[in-house]
Order: sequence, then structure tokens, then C-alpha cells
Amino acid sequence: MAKAKTTKVSKKRTRARNPKTGHYIKDDPNTAHNEAYGEKPAAKNNMFGIALAVLLIVALVFLGGR
Repeated sequence: MAKAKTTKVSKKRTRARNPKTGHYIKDDPNTAHNEAYGEKPAAKNNMFGIALAVLLIVALVFLGGR
């Protein structure tokens, strides 16, 4: 008995959402691209948060010693 082939779904694809309301975006059948699924957003390199954390640690070291 032959096994049925299963298709793997990429883990990068997720349902696209409207950024304002959070509702799902439907696919436009007039285009070749499937708008209902998008890729996960790339991880943001949050340099501001890192710089703020370093400044807070430096401030605690210098002000804590007094």
C-alpha cells in the first residue's frame, strides 16, 4: 500500500494581519501572489534598547558606589 505524500508548509509563512485592526487579510484572486499568507517579520535589531540598558548599568555602577 502506497503512502500518501504530505506537503510541508514552511514555518516562515503565517496569516497576514491588518496592522491597525488585527483582522486577517483576505487573498485577492486577481493577483498571482497569495496576500493571505506572508512571511514572518524579521527580528528587529533593537539597538536603542541595548544602548539604554548599557547606560542604565553604567549609571548604577557609578552612582551606586557613592
